[in-house]
Amino acid sequence: MKKSAFIIIVATLLGLVGCTTPPMTTVQPTLIPPERTLGFQTNVNNGATIVVNRDSEFLSGAGCLLSVLIDGKTAANIAAGETGRFFVEPGQHIVGVSGGSLADGHCAIQPAQPPVQSVTVVNSGQVQKFRISGGENTALAIRPTSL
Repeated sequence: MKKSAFIIIVATLLGLVGCTTPPMTTVQPTLIPPERTLGFQTNVNNGATIVVNRDSEFLSGAGCLLSVLIDGKTAANIAAGETGRFFVEPGQHIVGVSGGSLADGHCAIQPAQPPVQSVTVVNSGQVQKFRISGGENTALAIRPTSL
């Protein structure tokens, strides 16, 4: 009885720990390759930069590419563990992630699902960072981050 209770407790704790993905940092990022970077690559005079990091863990849909959206336009197709830099005019922007046209059956988010989005306001010279992560129920999220 004690052994089965111990196994249940350990399994529960491991399940709770496994429900989130650890953030990656931009210290030594793996950049999205040029062939999957589709827009917002021209430096904007007095502009701002949006940086998007994608976690590398399984719950962030690690088996497939996701589309990074800026103001409804596909900026890149990002793989797990990659980082993208996008140049924008100062002002309000909507940054999102979706399954996109390159999503496949290994992905928790499918092309028909609506994108997950976050709004930001950036000033001239500012760098705003976002993190694509997964969590319980394999739901993807994109949120501002300081990492």
